[in-house]
This record gives sequence, structure tokens and C-alpha cells, in this order.
Amino acid sequence: MQVTSSARFTVRNVLIASSIFTFLGLTLRLFFLHNFVLFLIMQTLAAVGYPLAIAPVG
Repeated sequence: MQVTSSARFTVRNVLIASSIFTFLGLTLRLFFLHNFVLFLIMQTLAAVGYPLAIAPVG
């Protein structure tokens, strides 16, 4: 029997990943204010962290 990928991750691991993505994205975007593409990439990285924080609740 194959285990789905979501069953491999614990709530703790997902919340840690969410914290890391959000922190790195929001912090690093300050250094890329002069370059829109890199700023957008860092903002997207931060935006990936937001749903990860809410997913374990649901």
C-alpha cells in the first residue's frame, strides 16, 4: 500500500517550513527593493508560507 505524500509530514514539520519560508521571504525582500524580479520571487516565497501555517488547522 502506498502512503500519500501528505501523510509523511507532521504538523510540526509543516509549521516549521511555514515559519522558514515566511521569515526568509519577508526578510530577503528588503535586500531586493531595487530589483523587481528578485523582490517578486522573495514575496512569492513568503506567500507560500502563509497557507502552510493554516493547512494543519483544517
